[in-house]
Amino acid sequence: MAPKRLIADAAYGSEENCAKLEAKNIPALIPYNTYEKENTRKAKKNPHHQQNWTYKEEEDVWICANGKKLVRTGTSKQTTESGYTSVIQHCQCHECEGCPFRLACTTSKYGRTTQWNPVYHEQKQKARERLESEEGQAWHRQRKTDMESVFGQIKQNRGFRRFVLRGLQKVSIEWGLICAAHNLLKKAARDKQPSLTA
Repeated sequence: MAPKRLIADAAYGSEENCAKLEAKNIPALIPYNTYEKENTRKAKKNPHHQQNWTYKEEEDVWICANGKKLVRTGTSKQTTESGYTSVIQHCQCHECEGCPFRLACTTSKYGRTTQWNPVYHEQKQKARERLESEEGQAWHRQRKTDMESVFGQIKQNRGFRRFVLRGLQKVSIEWGLICAAHNLLKKAARDKQPSLTA
């Protein structure tokens, strides 16, 4: 049975994972890898950051801070180990000569370039909308409370910082033993607490 929603940290916010979750119609609350950086004041105020530009779909161009167009110059493909292929579009501005922002925008003598992935771009927009909704913020805060404290306990208080075994099967067994020990210690601590009932 598929979950009603999936919550994870940015390490799992890849295009491939988003595509697989969308195919299974599972809403995901997963920040993409640059989500936190894009939310910083510095990034939001940087006029030369692509997130602050405008994309004109009808012309298939990006418009920079000076109103100049970055046109597509080519595409490339990236394939993951599991066989998933992403298509990356490469764009370049041919009007950088004489631009007052050039030194702040690019050091390339050929003009400002950028690359983007249309599929992943759309996925990131959807992720941002879900994460910034009232419900999304509540669920993501709850995840931090439920999960991060457990990892902190295991690493800091239990002293588990590195796997001893190698190989997926052995690591899975080792992690299972660590989690079992963690839960048993929690139960033992809880059993020692005095009952609140008379």
